[in-house]
Amino acid sequence: MVSFVKWTLSVLLLFLCLFGDCWITPLDSPATTPALSGWRLTNRALLARQDSDSCTAYLDDPDVPDCGPLCGPSNLACTQAPLDKRNRRIFFGPEPGAWNETDPSPEELKTLQKRTITPLLQNQLADYLIDQFQGNPDPYFGTPSSIADPSDNVVRQELFGNTPFQVGTNGLCGCTVVTVVSTRAVYMGHFFEVPSWSSSASVFKQRVLNFFSGGGQVGQGPAMNPDLFTANDDTRVYVMTPRSARGNYQNYQNSNYYGKVPRLLNTIRTALGNQDVPIAVWNYIPLECEIDGETNDELFESERGVALFQFDPDAFGSGVRGWRILYEALQFLSTDPAPGAESASGVPDP
Repeated sequence: MVSFVKWTLSVLLLFLCLFGDCWITPLDSPATTPALSGWRLTNRALLARQDSDSCTAYLDDPDVPDCGPLCGPSNLACTQAPLDKRNRRIFFGPEPGAWNETDPSPEELKTLQKRTITPLLQNQLADYLIDQFQGNPDPYFGTPSSIADPSDNVVRQELFGNTPFQVGTNGLCGCTVVTVVSTRAVYMGHFFEVPSWSSSASVFKQRVLNFFSGGGQVGQGPAMNPDLFTANDDTRVYVMTPRSARGNYQNYQNSNYYGKVPRLLNTIRTALGNQDVPIAVWNYIPLECEIDGETNDELFESERGVALFQFDPDAFGSGVRGWRILYEALQFLSTDPAPGAESASGVPDP
């Protein structure tokens, strides 16, 4: 009789996992969460059955969130599989039309007003960041050069000159952005969560680490030139990466990919030949990529999921250069003190 009851409960549990809403929400850290191997394997099996190219290789990292959409390029085989909306472990990539590339009008260009780079008021941030990607960019900096592409990771390396510019993306919901900046240049990259972060160590190396260390990277854009970011150039590193859901996102020092973020930081330090380069890590709380199978509009109608770099060749007059980084509601300025050692573990919420 006991065996029959256990068998019946097992069948009911399997039925709910396969055909019901995602009612089990395992945390993403095996260090603090009992192994739910049945749930994880069942969910992977669903993905594999619906696509001839098994997605298992893209889900090797044990920290991959089980019960939420993952941010991935639209051309990934897994992304194109006809997954049931009830299976919450799906992949989401930005739509090609998500970034408005409208240039400032001639009238705007004629009426540019010079300002210095100063911190934006917190009540200005949301509207300002929305405007940069919704066809109303700051006319002084112009339309942001995008580090987002629906099909691949993208990095940009820009030398500082006499022209103001801005670089960035919106719509981050699990992806990571890295900004390396000095007095001479900026290197900024957007790295999809899947397959770049969710996969094996070798895939992570090819799709993320090799952009900084060389050796053949997979994605768009050049490898970082360390000669532009020396210890004498006031080089700093700012990372925006998803926070772990453990403890309801309360710990700002908990990166979701807690095993890979330190590898990234060590790779950058080694590539720069500077183990003491100042680093700040912003573990952001990612929004859901989609809700009920539809794109989450908040990703494009708020400051959430935005990463933006701005350069001003005359930020403080007399040709003194300056820059500003906006990671959601966080602001980092070239005039700020360099991040302390503790910032590499995570900076507090604003």
